Amino acid sequence: MSKSKVMCFVIGLALLAAPGVFAQQTTTTVETAVVEVVYVTGNTVVFLRDGKVMQREMPPGWTAMIDGKPVTLADLVPGQKVTIERTTTTTEYPATKAVTIRNGEVWYVSGNTLFYRENGQTKKVEVPADFKFVVNGKPVGIEGLRKGALLTATIITKTGSATVSDAEVKAFGAAPPPAPAPAPVEVAAPAPAPAPAPAPAPAPELPKTASQLPLLGLAGVLLLALGAGLALVRRFVL
Repeated sequence: MSKSKVMCFVIGLALLAAPGVFAQQTTTTVETAVVEVVYVTGNTVVFLRDGKVMQREMPPGWTAMIDGKPVTLADLVPGQKVTIERTTTTTEYPATKAVTIRNGEVWYVSGNTLFYRENGQTKKVEVPADFKFVVNGKPVGIEGLRKGALLTATIITKTGSATVSDAEVKAFGAAPPPAPAPAPVEVAAPAPAPAPAPAPAPAPELPKTASQLPLLGLAGVLLLALGAGLALVRRFVL
């Protein structure tokens, strides 16, 4: 049985004429904003941007250029204004690639996988579900191919697109002005300590010439008077 000859072409073959259509594409965008530092804790910085409080986790070792010198996060102070420059590089990898079969022969078909022989080697290609071959002037899917059919085709296959973004954040600013020196505070002179109270005057001492004889005499007179009074009372009673 002779092999049937099938000429297979992909719809949209003109894509091959566009150079670089399958090459990756890289774009770079730069965004700047002026923010005000609220506070810093560890690698986390909280800042004000357009009146909104925002928080970002910075990578270890990240520094800001302040007055042309690298400054760590820990050296930023609340209220300091910093210009943030964010550079984002995005690389888009192609979602498709072309597989060209010049002198192929259909070996067998399994689902969307086409196995074919070319130059003495068995190869395979994943055919998209919506891909159409042209067989005898009519578009057919992979299920319309038969074993032994000769292939000359360019197949666009999907490989799974990917987008990779890499962001670099830089900060520029000036050191905050030094805080003004505190105004001198007048300290009142301490009140003088109260003068110590004068020591109490010592009790007057009797002159050394004084004697206790007058007291003894007065006591004797009182005793005599008392004895006379008692004798008078006894007389009236008896």
